[in-house]
Amino acid sequence: MKRRTFIRNTIWGTAGIATATSAGILGSCTGTRSIEKPVIAVIGCGARGIDMALKACQASADVTIKYVCDVNKNRSAKAASEIQKALGYLPAPADHIKTVLDDKEVNAVIVATPDHWHALAAIMACQAGKDVFVEA
Repeated sequence: MKRRTFIRNTIWGTAGIATATSAGILGSCTGTRSIEKPVIAVIGCGARGIDMALKACQASADVTIKYVCDVNKNRSAKAASEIQKALGYLPAPADHIKTVLDDKEVNAVIVATPDHWHALAAIMACQAGKDVFVEA
């Protein structure tokens, strides 16, 4: 098989699986759990993470961002401020993923870290029982 054909088929296959199994940004993979009032955390506070979190909140008024988490305290504080301006409440800034994952109120996370941290953050979140959305 040619490299180009392999890549094209892989992309289409992945897109098909994602489309077929998707239960929405905050739905569980199995579709067996319903979250009435989603409480989310953003892990990685670059522009993409905050943008996705704001879109989730604008799509559903029931979504609440409880934490913005980044190893850079200035970045998480800035992200919290941006969310406060847009949504009218201040999420708690966190500088360690464990803070977010140990909180039982948080039922979903948006992983918007640099790509080499995506897998680790997603696995840790799944092990903590959180629904996970990873930015691409």
